Amino acid sequence: MPSWFRGGLFLCVGVVLTLVSLIQLTSAWRLGRDGLRAQGEVIELNAGPAHPQVRFTTATGATVSYPQGGLVTQHVGDQVTVLYDSANPHDAVLDTVAARYGFAILDTVLALVFLGVSVVDLRRRLPLR
Repeated sequence: MPSWFRGGLFLCVGVVLTLVSLIQLTSAWRLGRDGLRAQGEVIELNAGPAHPQVRFTTATGATVSYPQGGLVTQHVGDQVTVLYDSANPHDAVLDTVAARYGFAILDTVLALVFLGVSVVDLRRRLPLR
């Protein structure tokens, strides 16, 4: 295995994570800019308080229920603000920083760690001339 392989692998993973986080951040930003807000209610917990099932009514009167995943803590009966895409109301998220940007921030931190490790490893193994 070449001496640069590990650093190169970490560099590739860091670049992929950077791209993923940019896509997530762009998507969250666009939903915040173009999306509609509605009041919703947590109707059940799918896998504990971090995975609530949320029901809300759109501006056109349609009732939508969707599973919210991730970096939130809710309980049955909680009233929440939902941000949704009017063209696809099932594309919805709780209107909180953690729900909207949490995974993008986590992926960005991981990307920085992978990129940092790759730079240190590559500089150690491939001396500058």
